[in-house]
Parts: sequence; structure tokens; C-alpha cells
Amino acid sequence: MAVLGQTELLYIKTDNGYLPIGCIVGHSFSEDTDMLDTTTLYDGGWETSTPVRQRANLSFNGLVGDELTSTTKVTFQDLRSMKRNRELVEWKIDRADGFADYGEGYITSIGESAEVDSLITFDANIKVEGEPNNEFYVVYNVYWEFSLEAGATIENEQCFKSNISKIFE
Repeated sequence: MAVLGQTELLYIKTDNGYLPIGCIVGHSFSEDTDMLDTTTLYDGGWETSTPVRQRANLSFNGLVGDELTSTTKVTFQDLRSMKRNRELVEWKIDRADGFADYGEGYITSIGESAEVDSLITFDANIKVEGEPNNEFYVVYNVYWEFSLEAGATIENEQCFKSNISKIFE
């Protein structure tokens, strides 16, 4: 089943805990890998490679609000200050079904656009530092290993995932 975008929110950790980014319109999370070209005795002249370095990037955009700061959301001004101060920010993408990707990164770019008779918009980018984590799969893997070590068999992986998802509700 497809997941609607409005069930997934982007948060930044502040002194008040994880707060949503105010007036966010959308976000995207991407990962990519550098590939090292290889040659093997058996490649028959075909190109082969092996993955080496990985990276992740988090981009988001929204509407600029008139608040300078807030205790209930992260404002555009807050984001710009974090970028200018070169702060390592903690971020989390939280979905209503219990999946939550999280990690740390630096805001590498932030910009705004103001057109006549339009709302002021912004876009920003976070370069993720290190490997992002996923709360659901951390718990899933612990329960999977524990179940197998205890001698249990897992007949239906979807059912197993469904039961783990209930922990996050």
C-alpha cells in the first residue's frame, strides 16, 4: 500500500526536543554510493565494480513564516542561524506507521525566493554525516535475533513486521 506524504514529517532537534520545521511543504531523502571500477579474470570484458563510499542527503522546502523563533516549531530564521553557525543538527523523519529515519548532518545550503504577489518560499539541504538509522529496523532486528536465538521460527515475515509496528503506535 502506498504511503501519503502528509503522514511523514521532518523534525530537527532543539533544546525543546524534536520539533517540526514550520510551514514545510515537502522533503526528500536520498542515498548514493561511489563505485570503484574493478577487473576480474572472469568478467568477459564486461565492466564490473564494487561499492565503496556512501552518502545521504536531505532536501526540504517550505514557506517562510513571520516568526523569528518558536518553542513549538523550527522557523526559517532558526534554520538559517543553524547553517551560519555551522551547527551539527540532529534530524528525524517520522512516519505515522512507526518508521523513523534519523541521524545528524550539517545544513549546507538554505535560500529563499520572493516573487511579487506570492508567498516567500525557502529551500534547504542537509548533508547527512555518517550512516542514517531507522528506529523500526533497529527494533525489528533485535526482536528477529532474539526470537531465533530463543528457538522460535518465523513463519510469516509480514505478520512479524506488523507486530513490531504495533510497538510504535
